[in-house]
Amino acid sequence: MERRISRRIQTNINVKLYFCNKEYSGTATNLSGNGMFINTREVCFPFEPNIEVSFFFKRQVLRIPARLLRIIISPNFNDGIAVTFLNPLQGYLDLIYYQRSLVHSP
Repeated sequence: MERRISRRIQTNINVKLYFCNKEYSGTATNLSGNGMFINTREVCFPFEPNIEVSFFFKRQVLRIPARLLRIIISPNFNDGIAVTFLNPLQGYLDLIYYQRSLVHSP
């Protein structure tokens, strides 16, 4: 049975994560209407569940408060995290629309 609320869109977007007064880098590999999965090997887990995700879209920096949903960890390093956005900005919803149009372009 499918547990996801919305379909995932594959992508490759550089992001920054902010928590515990530090900045970390990662790559968003898929997006949904309310969150994303971020590959990162830079973050030391565990950490507080409230973070901020930042990335560029259309010459604008989007900074969105998020909550940690899931951590994917390999034996020797951290693969990434799934986050849900607490209040997705219109810019993020525009990004979703843009990414979907790329997938469905002829």
